[in-house]
Amino acid sequence: MILPTGFHVAYWVQQGPDDCRNEYNANEYPASVRHYGPTSSAPKGRKRSVNSRLFYTTSRNGESQNRQWLLFSPLRGSVYCFYCVLMRSVKDKFCMAEGFSSWENVNERMKMHEQTESDINCILGDHNMRNENASIGHQIEPQLENSKQYWVNVLRHAVAVIRFLAQQGMAFHGDDKILRSVHNGNFLGILELIAQFDPFLQSHLQQYGNAGRGVPSYISSTIVEELIHLMADKMHAAIVDELKHAKYFSVSVDSTPDLTHVHQLTVIVRYLLRGEPVECFMTLLQLGSHKAEVLAQDLLDYFKAETVDFSNCRGQSYDNASNMSGKFTGMQARLRDVNPVAFYIPCTAHSLNLIGVSAAD
Repeated sequence: MILPTGFHVAYWVQQGPDDCRNEYNANEYPASVRHYGPTSSAPKGRKRSVNSRLFYTTSRNGESQNRQWLLFSPLRGSVYCFYCVLMRSVKDKFCMAEGFSSWENVNERMKMHEQTESDINCILGDHNMRNENASIGHQIEPQLENSKQYWVNVLRHAVAVIRFLAQQGMAFHGDDKILRSVHNGNFLGILELIAQFDPFLQSHLQQYGNAGRGVPSYISSTIVEELIHLMADKMHAAIVDELKHAKYFSVSVDSTPDLTHVHQLTVIVRYLLRGEPVECFMTLLQLGSHKAEVLAQDLLDYFKAETVDFSNCRGQSYDNASNMSGKFTGMQARLRDVNPVAFYIPCTAHSLNLIGVSAAD
């Protein structure tokens, strides 16, 4: 039996003994583990078990009463006093690690324990602690709820601005991240604008703005980046679910370098949703090579990781570069080796661009 400490005591005081009584039907209780001394002729191991009648006692007026304090351990076959274990009393076997398992004159031993000063004090301690916790919890609960609602409201403002900037394709941060600076970027600038008409946000910015590290404000660049990633993950998961529901799709990819000159492969899918065509950006795959076999394998590995079955692909569209559109060894040919019905159609935008260049020449 492990004696509860700290948080566990408060938990079990509120929970009560019912969840750990382990009551069985009569004559089904596991036998007790008894270890006899080396000089004893009695064998070691399980011999006798608790009687289900011990969980009830008869008062002086003849009424049967439930011994709610009595717990049974199937592992040891012993019984314990819930209140004495909880309050860390070490007066007798009912609260020690090995528990009580001496079944001779057990009724008298039970009654003796119920009448001891130690047991009565433990019951009173449990009762007082329960009332104290209930009183403290009653006072703290409204405070916690108000605090939660406050920060939820702050997050609502922050998320609304993040969604607006993302939908407009605008930059979030400026040269600095200081409130009331003319160079703090769009995110903080829009929050300052809203605060002129929103007393709640104005109060929050006055109290928590420019607070520095270690003080939560939910408007710092770190939180903004985290919220962006959470929203992106949510959106990506929704697109994947729609794609799986639609089943059939086509794919278009193209490579482009980022600001650090690292080439990335943009992956765009097109599918039907409720009878309407939908085109969605999926991801950017970092490229280690522009070889057709590498591009094709990277795309297949991505769909496999997203558990999207590439055999449901019915079309692919790329530019006119040989590594993409090559009839025999290009990316489109390698993907058709995997899925013969993923038909290739040259990208009309790239073709129109080439025609325009040739016409201008």
